[in-house]
Amino acid sequence: MIDQTELSILAHLQAASDSDMLGYRYRQLETYPVDWDEYLKDKGQLASPAAWVTFAGIDRFEGGKSNLRAICSFGVVVAARNERSETATRHGHRKQGGALAEVGSYQMMLDAAGLLVGEDFGLDIDKLELVAAGPVPAGNLAFLRKASMFALHFQTAVAVEKLQLGTGQLTDFAKFHANWDIAPHGNVDADPEAAGIQIPADATADANDHVEIQP
Repeated sequence: MIDQTELSILAHLQAASDSDMLGYRYRQLETYPVDWDEYLKDKGQLASPAAWVTFAGIDRFEGGKSNLRAICSFGVVVAARNERSETATRHGHRKQGGALAEVGSYQMMLDAAGLLVGEDFGLDIDKLELVAAGPVPAGNLAFLRKASMFALHFQTAVAVEKLQLGTGQLTDFAKFHANWDIAPHGNVDADPEAAGIQIPADATADANDHVEIQP
C-alpha cells in the first residue's frame, strides 16, 4: 500500500500537469532519488518545473492487533529554476498582460497542496493531510544552482495486515528435497502445459537433492 500511495501521488500530479490546469507542465516528475550524485550524473541540469515524491517513513502505529494502522509520512519536493534572478525562482515571471510565463516555487508548492490535500486515490488509506511545508537548501549542488525548492510533508494512515501463524505445532525439520535448474534455465517443470512452474519436478530436473535427517 505504501508503494501504491507513492505512485498514486505521482500519477495525480502528472494528470494535473497533462490537463494544463496548472498553467505549466512538469518537465521532471519522479520518485525522490536516494543518491543525488548518481541522479545528477544521469540528469545533468535541472529541467524545471520539477517535482519528486517519496515515502518518508512511519511516524507511529495506532490501533490493536485486529485494526493496526501505520501513520505514514510522504514528501513532495517541488523545484523551479530561473536564470532571471533568485527572486524569480520563487515568484516566477509574468508577461506584461499578467499571464504566467514561468512558474515559481511558491506557486508550485501551493498547487501541490491544493491537488493532494484530502485525497485517498481510492486506496485503503486515510485522506492525505498536509502537516508542513518549507524550503529545501540547495547546498553546493551545481544541478540546483539558480533553483528554489520546497518540500511538503503529508501524512496518512495505512492499514497493516495481520499475519497469523498456524495454530498447530511446528514439526521437526526432518526432510529436505530440492530440484536444481542448471543453465540454460527453463526446462525444470513437472507440467509444462500448466501456467507457471510446477514442482517437485524430479523427472525434468538437472539434478535432485534428497536428504532425510535421522533422529
